[in-house]
Amino acid sequence: MASLLRPPYEILKQRLQAGTDPTLLSAVRRIHREIGLGGFWQGLSAQMARDIPYAMGTLLVYELLHQAASQKKKARGAGGGGGGGSSSTGGAELPVLTPLENGAIGAIAGGFGSFVTNPMDVVKTRMMVTDRTGLGWWATVLSIANDEGAAAFWKGCAPRLL
Repeated sequence: MASLLRPPYEILKQRLQAGTDPTLLSAVRRIHREIGLGGFWQGLSAQMARDIPYAMGTLLVYELLHQAASQKKKARGAGGGGGGGSSSTGGAELPVLTPLENGAIGAIAGGFGSFVTNPMDVVKTRMMVTDRTGLGWWATVLSIANDEGAAAFWKGCAPRLL
């Protein structure tokens, strides 16, 4: 659902950041005038091709790391076990991780998701910013690969990870 609601915000934000439109109102007017209402959902397919794998990868890595950290903490005999906040896996009580531990695991998982989906983020951004109406995400992928090479799919990866 978020992928369906996010494109208008993303398109407007990216146009303002890229300097293609000086104000939010001018960007809205230009998109509506030049492309129509559908222009606010330009790049939706690429948005979904990025968001779905991102969510899946991030949640998978988070759960795997969380369970591994909890089991390691249990093996060391640290905290948890008693009541309210512990998680259970297979009937065995696992210790609760601290907010710092959870935050670190979340950051690693988010970094993983961002890294593996960066190519689709580049495709999505190109579709949204360059007014490639009618050019689907696969045609955009081929255009980027042919014009700029594979390295282009990793543009912006470092800031995205930060």
